[in-house]
Amino acid sequence: MTSAIITLTQGDFLYIDEWIQYHHNIGIELFCIGYNGDSKDFNKLPKYDYVKYFDFSTNDSEIFNEFNSTISKRGWPSMWCGCVYIMNNYIKFFCKEYIKYVAIIDVDEFISPQEEFTNITEYLDNIYDQSLPTEFISMQVYNGNGNIYYEDKPVLERFIKSINPNNALFENENTGFKKSILNVQHIDYDHILDNGFGFHENIYSKSENNLLFNKIILKHFVCKSLEEWIMKMSPKHDRDYCNRFKGIMFSGWGSYFMGYLDNKITDEALQAIPKLLKKYNIHYKPEMEEENEEFKKLYRKANNIKDNNLNT
Repeated sequence: MTSAIITLTQGDFLYIDEWIQYHHNIGIELFCIGYNGDSKDFNKLPKYDYVKYFDFSTNDSEIFNEFNSTISKRGWPSMWCGCVYIMNNYIKFFCKEYIKYVAIIDVDEFISPQEEFTNITEYLDNIYDQSLPTEFISMQVYNGNGNIYYEDKPVLERFIKSINPNNALFENENTGFKKSILNVQHIDYDHILDNGFGFHENIYSKSENNLLFNKIILKHFVCKSLEEWIMKMSPKHDRDYCNRFKGIMFSGWGSYFMGYLDNKITDEALQAIPKLLKKYNIHYKPEMEEENEEFKKLYRKANNIKDNNLNT
């Protein structure tokens, strides 16, 4: 028996190879990756024998139609719909006999066991309550670590300081910042189809405990550098990302960047913002930053804007 990861991706081409190789090195033997980005970019994804891709990008295929039918009927995010499709049409019928554990995580998240081990499946066998269909792992979240520009280096080397180093923010809390590791032998596939994966609540078990807390941490690199955060708003990266944040990129309720992630906005960073927006052809109005007058004031001052016309 082995372990697998399921995910969905659109524009993670800069990061996905590092992500796959890292997890393969700790013992993940199968990757099921749904792709719903631009169809012409599908061939950019790295090819390995242990990676199975599901192409949701072309509208003339049965897989595309079922994927989008699930979105329209259920109203779920595309991440859930892609993972539900993979669970019900691949894991259930082809892989259940040799896959024991499945993690549903994103490409900006790295599974990080906190104890010595030789193989992730064997490690999970020792700490996982085998009577439960799912156990949660909590996130250790990283901000930009002061980096403004993208560097062609591994994510795990560039960002080393988390905002919750002791993971204390999430212990025993009912928070959405958890992901699940599923024991496939227990999974009721019809239940998944009806309810989704329950990233934010445990729909598989009555247990309220975060049982893998501090045994395994999910390192979550939400924004990376300022440039990479802005890059995320480009439709070339993710067709839905900017819409999800309603155009609020840095300081408002819809943005992780300055609020939850506590990124410090220096004059150097403020001056880099309009240049980076132009580089990635992103239309942005700083006045959309909700009620954060301090951000708008600092932005005007750093970029020598004398009036209230903040369009960049």
